[in-house]
Amino acid sequence: MRLLACSALLTFCVNSCKTPSVRLLSKTDVPIAVTADSLSIDQATDSLIKPYRAALAGEMGKILVQATEPIEKGLPESKLGNLVSDICRKRCPIPSDFCILNNGGLRVALPAGPVTKGKVFELMPFDNEIVVVTITGLKVKEMFAYIAANKGVPVSGLSGQLTSDGLSKVQINGVGFNENSNYRVCTTDYLANNGDKMTFFANPIQLQTTGYKLRDALIDEFSQIGQSGKSLNPILDGRLKN
Repeated sequence: MRLLACSALLTFCVNSCKTPSVRLLSKTDVPIAVTADSLSIDQATDSLIKPYRAALAGEMGKILVQATEPIEKGLPESKLGNLVSDICRKRCPIPSDFCILNNGGLRVALPAGPVTKGKVFELMPFDNEIVVVTITGLKVKEMFAYIAANKGVPVSGLSGQLTSDGLSKVQINGVGFNENSNYRVCTTDYLANNGDKMTFFANPIQLQTTGYKLRDALIDEFSQIGQSGKSLNPILDGRLKN
């Protein structure tokens, strides 16, 4: 895999050089002129990695499931956000009260028709692990303010109406929100570490790791749906309303 990455990088460099040369800096900050011709790939190395390149292309082209329509992200909720957050919470090995993710982590829409493994990697290119963070009700209220400020984010198991400073009519698994309770929140390790300014996760009561990547959860769920003969058909259910 390391050789494959090197080959791809060298190929990119050769094909993308539009000028006679580029200038790189050595460890001593001395400019070094490197021409595109000097970046040619060693034929023996290329022959060695060729089978792995073909195998990787075949693996990424594997169809997991069919989608009945394009699945895109949006605000305050979206079919893509609902789909990914629902899968994250469903597939999480540790029970949680609800799930929160971020729209920025959803890199592309899913197309109508065949959804390949490669497309899931495009959607979720990061090695983000699913975690469960236990926080106080007061911290959850800070989360509500964050959701409102962002005009909605992907959530599962939580519903409410956006207001100017938070959420109203909040339900968590069909039960009214109680600020005196603690809640177990399913999310990713990136967000749990205050990524995307989710500072309400700082100093949690408990942080539980799973070793299970969100991308792998999507691949597993899509594969199961596809093998059952069903298609992806997420809906907007009004979990977040303006």
